Amino acid sequence: MTRMWPVLTDAQKRQRSRVRDRQRRGGRGYDGITDEQIYRRDKWVCMMGECVCPDGTVIDPALLGTGDPWAPSVDHVIPLRDGGLDSAANKRAAHRRCNNNANEQDQQDLASAGAGWRSPAPLTWTLGDVLAAGDTRIPLEAARALLALKDMLG
Repeated sequence: MTRMWPVLTDAQKRQRSRVRDRQRRGGRGYDGITDEQIYRRDKWVCMMGECVCPDGTVIDPALLGTGDPWAPSVDHVIPLRDGGLDSAANKRAAHRRCNNNANEQDQQDLASAGAGWRSPAPLTWTLGDVLAAGDTRIPLEAARALLALKDMLG
C-alpha cells in the first residue's frame, strides 16, 4: 500500500521552511506568529520610515513569494544579529526593497563605526505599547522581558 502525502500550498511550504530555519537558529524568542499574521496586523502597509516604493506604502499581497522587489517581507526592528527577538513585538511589514535598503544602511553604519558596533537608537516602549501590539497577545512575562531588554539597551 502506498502512502499518500498531503499536497502543500506554496504558503505552507514557506511557513515550514521558516519554522525549520528558526529552529536551527535557536528560535530565540519565536512566539509562533506567522509572517502572514504580521502583514494582516500592519494592514499590508510598509512600516519602514524610509519607504521608497513609487506607488506608496501599500504592499500588494499578490506579490507574496515572488522575487519582485516590492514583494512583502518582514523586518525585525532590532535585528536578530543584534540580539533582537523573533517575536511579533519586534517585527513589522515592509517591502523587500525597503527592508534590503535598511539592512545595507545598517551594514554601512557598522563598517563606518570602526569597532564593528554601533549604539542602538533609543527605544521608547512602554508596557502598554508592548501589550497593545495589534491583535497579538503575548504573555506578561514576555512583555516584561522586552521592557528589561529596552532598559539594558538604553
